[in-house]
Amino acid sequence: MSTNENQQDRRALKNLLTSFNATWLGEGDINAGTNLLVVNAVTLSNLSRTGCGIQPSKLNRMKAGCSLLVSGALSSSHAVNDVVIEVGIRQNNLTAQLRRLIGDKLADAKKKGQRTIEFPSGPEANGSENALFNLEQKDSLIHCEPQEQWAEALKFPPNPRIDDLAARPKMLVTVKGPKDLDKQLYGLHGNRPLVVIGLNEPTEVSAYADTCNALLNGPYPVGEDGETVMGNLLVTDSGSALARVALQADDKSAWLGRMVWLVDGTVGPDAVENVPDEGKFEASDTGARFGEALSAVLGKRLDNHNAGTQVHDFELGEAQIRWVAYLKEMDGRLPGITRTARGLLATLAFGLIELAQAPNCKRLTVTPEGVEALGRWIIQRMANARGEMLHTADLERHMKIAQKIFFNLGKGGMGNRDIYRQASISADLCRELLWNMKADGMLRYNEQKWEHVEGAVFSDSLRNRLALEG
Repeated sequence: MSTNENQQDRRALKNLLTSFNATWLGEGDINAGTNLLVVNAVTLSNLSRTGCGIQPSKLNRMKAGCSLLVSGALSSSHAVNDVVIEVGIRQNNLTAQLRRLIGDKLADAKKKGQRTIEFPSGPEANGSENALFNLEQKDSLIHCEPQEQWAEALKFPPNPRIDDLAARPKMLVTVKGPKDLDKQLYGLHGNRPLVVIGLNEPTEVSAYADTCNALLNGPYPVGEDGETVMGNLLVTDSGSALARVALQADDKSAWLGRMVWLVDGTVGPDAVENVPDEGKFEASDTGARFGEALSAVLGKRLDNHNAGTQVHDFELGEAQIRWVAYLKEMDGRLPGITRTARGLLATLAFGLIELAQAPNCKRLTVTPEGVEALGRWIIQRMANARGEMLHTADLERHMKIAQKIFFNLGKGGMGNRDIYRQASISADLCRELLWNMKADGMLRYNEQKWEHVEGAVFSDSLRNRLALEG
């Protein structure tokens, strides 16, 4: 990207974050506030009805939804307190409403001496239901082609009745731990859950691996009738288990790399916003705006009189083409990122538009340039965080190898070849470690052999020397 393009990108990001008061969202920390804005937008997309998304004029519909990993104490705290709990409150309200309705129906049936509950017939049948009905009418005066009717029947599910909703109300799935996850994947509204997982220890990463990989692969099978679930994950990592897992990464932790990361810390780049003065920021209704947008999104999802989906006209076509090319370039630093983040722009755009158009709030403007700039900011921080973790992991591995070499040399002097063969490392890495230990006063090189310096001990100061060289 050229200098001019970088400046345009930065300006677009600044305008977007200023509109949504990102610094206020982060209580003074603009990076945490921007992370929270992203969690807001992605959560609104993930909780929308299946098929919702963005409609550019030059591309097919771009569906909204993706999985997120939020790592770090501050951003994780915001994600749980300002987003997950808000979703949970509304789900609890829905459950309470349905429980009261069913209870009243049971009481009414008991008074009338009825053995079953009577529900109203519910909303009128939609086009897909009518198509299926027509296929069963042999003597119908209206001619219909069976193939056309079946095609119509497959477009939408039936408009649900209240008893259908009562049987499958769950949109938010939370778990007690890894063993509980499979048990919670039932009663799912529209078979589109948002699955929230809080990591506490690195060991949990392996325990969650099988089910989370299956959810990320999609579609996830439920029941015995061929039904499938298309769920998205929101994983919070307040104790930075991600960084600790990176030190001993294996196949069981690979699923963490299949989500978009939002990270705390100073890995850069820092977000930017127009603020009045250094250290000051304007108060905003952005927090309340999410609550209004959330209720509106869930209201549209629960609308059992309309089987359709919400689609926003938004010119994201050219940005999406650039986006895929950008992800391909980043694949070396973030293996598999093209698959993981291909739908990120549409997800951000849909959620940000819902936020910008939240009921009872001032309308805000969302631009394709701002969405693209926000997407690049997320991926750049993700790549930098991964690079830092890998560097730390390599450093720890090299320290262990150096320690092993140091103690092996305590048994007698050895030449380079014998050392790197015994340690099963490359000659270049062996040479680097030996000369750094020599510079740190632990070893000496004498007559083509490496030996202990008399009285030397293995020093942790070697870590700083290796870190500077890395």
